[in-house]
Amino acid sequence: MIRILHTADLHLDSSFAALGNRAPQRQVDFLDTFERIVTLAIKKEAQLLLIAGDLFDHPRPRQAVLGKVQSGLQRLAERGIVPVLLPGTHDSLVSADAVYRQADFPGVVLLDQPQLKEPVALTVNGQQVYLYGFAYRSFVSEDALEGMQRRSDDGLHIGLLHGSRQGSPEWNYRKKDLPFTLNDLKRWNLDYVALGH
Repeated sequence: MIRILHTADLHLDSSFAALGNRAPQRQVDFLDTFERIVTLAIKKEAQLLLIAGDLFDHPRPRQAVLGKVQSGLQRLAERGIVPVLLPGTHDSLVSADAVYRQADFPGVVLLDQPQLKEPVALTVNGQQVYLYGFAYRSFVSEDALEGMQRRSDDGLHIGLLHGSRQGSPEWNYRKKDLPFTLNDLKRWNLDYVALGH
């Protein structure tokens, strides 16, 4: 059995401009939440931490914020917990100086492909795990998800997707937001899909 902790949309380093002089405290609150997630993963002995997009609020977080994230992810990796990062709509790979193109994240699995070619295969707690990731790119159409096929190999098949569910009454999706349907999730036939948006 594999223990997984899944989160998304932490939006670290958001400016919170509308909060005025209270913005710095809110930024600290969000970083504290990230630290609590790291601590929880360690305490509960998770083997995987899945972050399904928008870890950062923009593609170029301040160095102080990036350093705290790198430190937290390193703490996990040192304890044998595999952090898995998927870029989202806010921290996407679109620009050449995006954080996931410039910074080092040792021990982290970065799912940075805009279209799935092959899942990332790894062994976790003696079990084969396949990670299917769809990194957000604003220029990728909704057809990017069409080619998703579960491999026939035995093991745990996990998808990470930062997108919009079509037909949701709470959200007006855009074609560039990697829209998916509940039928898509069923058709993919994965054991778990970690969603964010």
